[in-house]
Amino acid sequence: MRRLRSARRPFFAFLGAAVLLCGIFAALGFVPFGGRSLLINDLNIQYVEYLKYLHTVVTGQNSLTYAQAAGMGGSFIPIFSYYCSSPLQLLLALLPNDAILLSVSLATLLKLSLSCGTMMFYLEDRFGPRRVHGLFALGYALSGAALAYSQCLMWLDGLIWLPMVLSGVEQILRGKSAKGFTLAVAASVFSNYYTAIMGLMFACLMALTRYFSEDQHAVSFGTVLKKGILGMAIGLACNGWLLMPSFLSVINNRLAQPAEVLPLFSFARLAGLNNAFPGVPAVTLGQEITFDYAGLLCLILVFSSFFQRLRSNRKKLVDGLTLLFFAASVFFTPLYKLWHFLSMPYGFPTRFSFVIVFWLIAAAADAWDTRDKKSLACGALVVLLLLVANGTMTLPAKLIAGGFIAGITALLSLGFQKALAVTVAAELTFAGAATFISLDRDNVYDGYASAQTVLDYQNEVRTALASFASEPGYRIENWSARNQNEGLGYNYPGISHYSSTYDKKVSDFLEHYGVSHRMFGSTYHGTTLALDAFLGIRYVLREKGAVHVQVQTDHYRKIAETETFEVLENPYALPLGFVIDDHDETPVPQTYSIAAQNELVRLCGGEPLITRLDDPDLFVWDGDELSRSPLIVAKRPEAETSVAIYTQSLNKEDPLYLQLPFETDETWFQLWINQNYAQDEHTGINAGALYLGAYPPGQDILIQLVVRDQLLRLTRAEVYSLDISALAQWTQKLQKQAAQDIQIHGATITMHVQAEAGQRLLTTIPYDKGWHAEIDGQPAAVTPFQNTFIELPLSEGTHEIKLVFRPRGLTLGLVITAGGILTALACAGAERKKRTVKSRL
Repeated sequence: MRRLRSARRPFFAFLGAAVLLCGIFAALGFVPFGGRSLLINDLNIQYVEYLKYLHTVVTGQNSLTYAQAAGMGGSFIPIFSYYCSSPLQLLLALLPNDAILLSVSLATLLKLSLSCGTMMFYLEDRFGPRRVHGLFALGYALSGAALAYSQCLMWLDGLIWLPMVLSGVEQILRGKSAKGFTLAVAASVFSNYYTAIMGLMFACLMALTRYFSEDQHAVSFGTVLKKGILGMAIGLACNGWLLMPSFLSVINNRLAQPAEVLPLFSFARLAGLNNAFPGVPAVTLGQEITFDYAGLLCLILVFSSFFQRLRSNRKKLVDGLTLLFFAASVFFTPLYKLWHFLSMPYGFPTRFSFVIVFWLIAAAADAWDTRDKKSLACGALVVLLLLVANGTMTLPAKLIAGGFIAGITALLSLGFQKALAVTVAAELTFAGAATFISLDRDNVYDGYASAQTVLDYQNEVRTALASFASEPGYRIENWSARNQNEGLGYNYPGISHYSSTYDKKVSDFLEHYGVSHRMFGSTYHGTTLALDAFLGIRYVLREKGAVHVQVQTDHYRKIAETETFEVLENPYALPLGFVIDDHDETPVPQTYSIAAQNELVRLCGGEPLITRLDDPDLFVWDGDELSRSPLIVAKRPEAETSVAIYTQSLNKEDPLYLQLPFETDETWFQLWINQNYAQDEHTGINAGALYLGAYPPGQDILIQLVVRDQLLRLTRAEVYSLDISALAQWTQKLQKQAAQDIQIHGATITMHVQAEAGQRLLTTIPYDKGWHAEIDGQPAAVTPFQNTFIELPLSEGTHEIKLVFRPRGLTLGLVITAGGILTALACAGAERKKRTVKSRL
């Protein structure tokens, strides 16, 4: 009965937040109340496809350990543990993918509401029942960190579990069992290990500050340390099966990254810390902002606590040092990187903002009983000065915030608690709606996607995929602006993959051989016919009428079409495995030229295919006249300006490709060919081969790069010709040596090959130490081809090949998990025995 009473107020806090969020969603027209989805930024182009794939995993259609559709194939566990291991997400994954937008809305609403409930539980557990806790808990759910990063759906689990972890810390400080702490750590790490690590770092900080701010202690610091370390170790160990494969993947990619040279300090990040106000623009990309808004009531109480006469100097000192520590965390780069798993965040700055929000709320609740009118006035004055100094808010937003500060301070001083509750709830609602509006309006890219547009596109892709029968062992790609992780989302094998857990070896291979590349993966926005053939890209979806020139359509044949898409087939495509002669061990060329593909063709028994043409002429063209320049700078301040490139073709059958070495920041540009619009491109997706078409010999070709904004610099343009007849001879030879009867079932791939003595089986399956091979039922050594793909030595004859994938670290992780569970049970048994002995005494 007592437990039910203690859970009642958190449950009502959860319901209250849910009702308020439903009102905001309805007012802004989000699904299910309107026609706008919550898909924006990476949630739109990256995460939502993982959630679709998760549905196929929980319904038994695909494997948890291996995903063929993830960037040519790889372990799904790192993706699962970082993006979609949340228990709530697993539950919602049972919904069909037709309901994906509803699933995203429900997940967002429920996670934010649950964070309100768990924060209420923490406050009630630490301070006892108080009505004001509902306002603090609501401030946590509608905080800047919660709403600005609601687009990073997986991180919201960190907000849910942090109060439960800290409640466990409180139990330890009181001399009670660490059982609650251990369970909270285990649940937090399982739900999202990335935010859980930040939460555990903060839990250590809170344990220290709580212990040393009090005069009397229930237990010694050594006992607190021992229980905390043991509980944390058991909670982490229980997730060993998830953490070991994930950490090995992440660490492997981190070690492969070049060292970043960064300034030791950042005044921009320090200034960005001053954003704890309603109406702060939610610009999560391109700015160094800390989203530490938790409600003006919290802010006033925190700063007033330094002026309170009844508050001990020790608490004031500890709180002051904690604030300085948070300032140092954003200002001092090594400390900032420590919070972010020893790396700088790419977009989405100060991802540990939620722990700052938590501390502000906890400090405000601690200062509630010792408040007085004078200290409130002083605290409000400090907050007003910070508001004036804020450099991101508009003047109307500052005036609104100033009005709320004056009103809340007056109501606090007068003791009008009901009016205070209404005012604070209004402020939080205003701030929440303003954050969603800012995400939509101030976003670097597009705002919230139309629900109907998303569903229409989803149905169109499904219809296109159903319009043809794909042969096993080949890949499919989609030439679409949305295509980032669509292979996972629509369950087809492709090469595109955009993820923080991407395979660095595969990404480097594709980049150095001239595939369009981005920081966290690769995208099918520029290859050649030769590389398409090698990678087994046999089928390509092309949207009708979207662009003038794209995906080398002059050389592919149309095999199906729908109202929206044409399905094209690549006649040169090679299957997943084929036999080649023995070769030397040549590393991946450290160049970004597509001419490097000649080396790849040579290793596979072919002659050079790609020839670089004479350097074309470069001009800056303002629409009226051309001017030569050794350094091309194109800018469009008012009228359109473009770089013009003249070149000539060699053979009417051979395709031409353009490659541009950019020396500029990221910017969009349009590619025009002979004054016909071709496609939109982005300099951030670099090294890609841009297909120009095939033309009669000697014909002049005018290529224009029309810049949308900012600046575009390049010193030269490289144009290449691909010998189509040599390509046909090479691929026909390898197709005769292709693997037969390729079957893929979960994490197992089988095929049959015919080989001569000394030959090798080359597959375009990414190499990983987790692969195990059998040839005719006998174990065989798996070797890497150019440190990227799987290669097997063969003897003469016909062979049955079996490849089985077991993620590295999974076996060790399972052992650690078993050890963690056994240790937890042993500790629980010892504690029960100890209580029994005490009760008998």
